[in-house]
Amino acid sequence: MTNAKLRSFYVTDKLQYPNVPELLALDVTYLTPQEAAARIDNHVRSISAALQPASKLYLQLR
Repeated sequence: MTNAKLRSFYVTDKLQYPNVPELLALDVTYLTPQEAAARIDNHVRSISAALQPASKLYLQLR
């Protein structure tokens, strides 16, 4: 087995995120549903005044 073939078994996939300021990357692994909802609500409230219509910016990924 070649090194390249062996490396292919250990490749990890990564999520692609849009490169926009309002993105909320939230790990809910150890949060209750209520805690997760509160964090989402707080985030939306904190950015709501600055929200703009979607543009080509949303096609760019991090």
